[in-house]
Amino acid sequence: MTSLAGAGIAALALVDCAEPTQIVVEVYSDACPGTKGQAINQTGIAVGNAESIDNKPPSALRDGCQRAPGVGTLTIYPSGSNDDEVAIKVVAGVDTTPDRCLAPGYAGCIAHRRVMRFVPHTTQRAIVRLSLACLNRICPAGKTCDDGLCKDENDLLPDGGTRADAETQEAGISPDSGADAGVVDPCIGCKGECTNGACNVNCGTVNCGTGNLCAPTLPCTITCPETGDCNDVTCTTTAKCTVRCGNGRTACGQVSCNAQECDVRCDGNDSCNGDGGIRLDAGTTAKLACNGNKACRFASCNAAVCQLSCDPAGGPNLACPDPGSRPCTPTSNCTAWNTPQ
Repeated sequence: MTSLAGAGIAALALVDCAEPTQIVVEVYSDACPGTKGQAINQTGIAVGNAESIDNKPPSALRDGCQRAPGVGTLTIYPSGSNDDEVAIKVVAGVDTTPDRCLAPGYAGCIAHRRVMRFVPHTTQRAIVRLSLACLNRICPAGKTCDDGLCKDENDLLPDGGTRADAETQEAGISPDSGADAGVVDPCIGCKGECTNGACNVNCGTVNCGTGNLCAPTLPCTITCPETGDCNDVTCTTTAKCTVRCGNGRTACGQVSCNAQECDVRCDGNDSCNGDGGIRLDAGTTAKLACNGNKACRFASCNAAVCQLSCDPAGGPNLACPDPGSRPCTPTSNCTAWNTPQ
């Protein structure tokens, strides 16, 4: 999740001097990490009403787990009356991502729903336990999976327990979790749009942050059109990685490509002039094109074939101003390593 801490999903109520009206959702799981290699990839929380919560997409996301067995926390506030009923849906993607955890089957996911009511000027806690026993499990309407059993949402206590007189039944198996159950969605890890077997990340429209932006087995294209869009770009995939840094000054800071093939292009003055430089580790060919005054501060290449073009190549504003920091390994075939395009 970008954060499951301190984020209000609903609109904030008017602030006064009394204690706030709020519910603090605490999420825990035995998939942090789980058994048999099963672990949470990402968790999402959606807030709404009981009638529409199943079809509501997550509004807050968190990657992995905070500290086992804790996933994270989220504070929610009433958007209307401070004694309204609220439905909370928590979905953890194990074999997929939360945006693909779809009702009614929730294949590849652990899904948990809770119905509560705000208490005026009171902070309530709602403890949610996401159990691997609920992976690929479904329950009838009005019930939710808790430790492999279907329980009425109103029978779940704020501390994560269940009312003593609650009726339960074994959760059913998702109809979408047959032969494909346990097969990891190849799109997991893509921070942008994953379509037609490729990952496309436009850091001008999504917050790319830091770390790997790509799915581990799919071709990936990362676009950084403006200044500061990509302070730290990491592309790790067994396929091809393409990085396009736009015309804005330092559109890209550090660029690290660890892929079968790397293709990085820095268009515009100072477009790739960050302190981290450009590091190309490709299984086959690594290409770097620097087009603009001081477009690339420094670069290093470790690939079977390294191809670098610098335009302009001479004078005080040459595109690659530090030739000493562009080493080629002895086994590399470095071509056009400091020549105009």
